Amino acid sequence: MSTARNILIIGGNRFFGRTLALRLLEQGHRVTLLNRGRIDDDLGSRVQRITLDRKQLSAEQPDLKGQDWDVIFDQVCFDACEARRACSVFQGRVGHYIFTSTMSIYDNQMRGDLHETDFVPEAYQFTSSHASEPTGHQNYGEAKRQAEAVFFQQRAFPVTAVRFPLVLGTDDYTGRLKFHIDHVVQKKAMYFPNINSHISLVSSQDAARSLHHIADKKILGPINCASSQPISLLDFIGLIEDIKGEKALLAKSLETGDHSPYGIPTDWWMNTSKAQSHGLILPPILDWLPPQITHYK
Repeated sequence: MSTARNILIIGGNRFFGRTLALRLLEQGHRVTLLNRGRIDDDLGSRVQRITLDRKQLSAEQPDLKGQDWDVIFDQVCFDACEARRACSVFQGRVGHYIFTSTMSIYDNQMRGDLHETDFVPEAYQFTSSHASEPTGHQNYGEAKRQAEAVFFQQRAFPVTAVRFPLVLGTDDYTGRLKFHIDHVVQKKAMYFPNINSHISLVSSQDAARSLHHIADKKILGPINCASSQPISLLDFIGLIEDIKGEKALLAKSLETGDHSPYGIPTDWWMNTSKAQSHGLILPPILDWLPPQITHYK
């Protein structure tokens, strides 16, 4: 995006959405954040603001009426209902809609080497009813599958679904990396169903860079974005042990330890050849994970 563009980020006030906003501002783009305004993002007057719950999105909303956007980054769309509303509001008003999706759309295909074609949203059929459309809180993977299906089947605008794996960063409000570090340092037992499983990861900085790159190159369709090689959970824990100088206490059953939020029963990682073919090559996990582990005391 070499020339200044008019950009809307739905969300954008924390984690890699905020990092994305900073990157865009540094390049001179006009950035507007649409969110509930409940979190201090420290961006101040550098961004325009629309204070609104996305569930209240409407084409007649005064702050949206008459606005067109070069790019919209949707960081907080979690189900089919929210996707339909976005299609209705922004149809014909945006040049490129970039939806932050998830590796969890493959949660019904627990294996390695997952390609974009392993879930085809244009062909995905589901019953449109309140009972059969879960929210992200009820069934995260299915809700995101349905959201992708709505975006690609309605074709309201050119769209990309960016499928991220677990995103790690020192600004991660979920505390999932810290969970493992605390358990190692404090000698608390953790349970992994299969510690030899391999998993995809991405750093929050690289997640923001991926979104920026996808907008810059206008890459369309589903795309997997992760560090190019997965890591085994055994190596992940071993890295924490080496950096913190403590041995992990690994439980043999769920009854004797806290279940790891990364605990998966088998390999679960994405192939990133499509991203790489578009010049999006993310650094290996071992390049960025050690400094994150060191950050936590």
